[in-house]
Amino acid sequence: MQKLCLLIWWKRLQNRKGRGGSCGVRKMLLKRPKEGHFTLLIPKIRLNDVETFINFHRMDPNSFDELLHILGPSMRNTPNKSEEEITQTEILALTLRYLASGDSMKSIGFYGFRIGASTTSNIIRETCELIWKKLQFVFPAPSEEVWANVADDFFLKWGFPNCLGAIDGKHVVVQAFPNHNSLTYNYKHTHSIILMAVADANYKFIMVDIGALGHNSDGGVFKSCRFGYKILHHPADLKIGEGKLLPNSNEVAPFVFLADEAFPLRRNIMLPYPGRNIMNLPQEEVIFNNHLSRARRVVENAFGIMASRFRIFRKPIIASKQTARNIVKATVCLHNWLREKSAPDDVCVHLQNIQREEQPILQSFLQPVMSSHSNHASQDAIAVRRMYTNYFKNLPENI
Repeated sequence: MQKLCLLIWWKRLQNRKGRGGSCGVRKMLLKRPKEGHFTLLIPKIRLNDVETFINFHRMDPNSFDELLHILGPSMRNTPNKSEEEITQTEILALTLRYLASGDSMKSIGFYGFRIGASTTSNIIRETCELIWKKLQFVFPAPSEEVWANVADDFFLKWGFPNCLGAIDGKHVVVQAFPNHNSLTYNYKHTHSIILMAVADANYKFIMVDIGALGHNSDGGVFKSCRFGYKILHHPADLKIGEGKLLPNSNEVAPFVFLADEAFPLRRNIMLPYPGRNIMNLPQEEVIFNNHLSRARRVVENAFGIMASRFRIFRKPIIASKQTARNIVKATVCLHNWLREKSAPDDVCVHLQNIQREEQPILQSFLQPVMSSHSNHASQDAIAVRRMYTNYFKNLPENI
């Protein structure tokens, strides 16, 4: 019996060696110090080809160094089965490349950086969580001054007064989580988690809610998420004022958010008038819908810019539930952080890419969320929408 056990152990040992070397470490991983991306590729493109460095990491070398400085004190070098531990710089480079490329963790880690699959997964999960924690400053704390600036920007750039943001939600397509099949299955017949967001006039996210499971509706997620509940029931908790005079008018209108038909019409949430055929709508309602649509489009474009920069959204995310949430959280923070550094031309390039070649792909993996409510509006909400309708109708260009 003892000889039989020794024989089985010897055969298993030989199989392990045949698959990649002693102690379970594959020979490819042992070549990381000489052949991995971090040693062979990244130093060359940083010195000689900045454009490729930007394409690889989705940021320039100065931004990379700044982000490393922000995260560095909380990052730790990762132990590795090969001789050298994985440094903070390599950890960040691997994570950014994963988010930027949309390739699988195995493709990025094992074949690119020469790092094992489980180590790669842990690095991505922990680094994305750290990005979310350390970049919280990209979301402004609610205050009257912040909302006043947002409203001024919306009026100057998009012509909609007293607007505090555009609301929308997207399904982020994922591979089904274990024991969650029915909870993540959505009306598009895919599995997803939901990203709910409010965007400002500059394509930045002001407030986000991440991680609701895909079977929920847009309106349902909005009503139950923290910022949605406050907008609907306790706007004073967000330091939102009652309103102010409309430009060149004697009427005081409340501050409002803009949304589509998936959301409820409220005194502080404006929706377009229903009706897909504009021939059946009065002219003043068509004018209102045009102004609202033009301003509300910023949140759609914010999603599009983020997904164009981080191509992780071009395919289903294959990860655990917590890692998938961390990935979306990290990309939202990085999107806002990089928007602060972007020139206006950079936005134009992203929008052109979205409109030209990437729109069908982005629609496949960042899907709109379906409404599930009848949207019975109060008379107060209808009166506020009528007030804005009359304001736009009386603008000189519409008379």
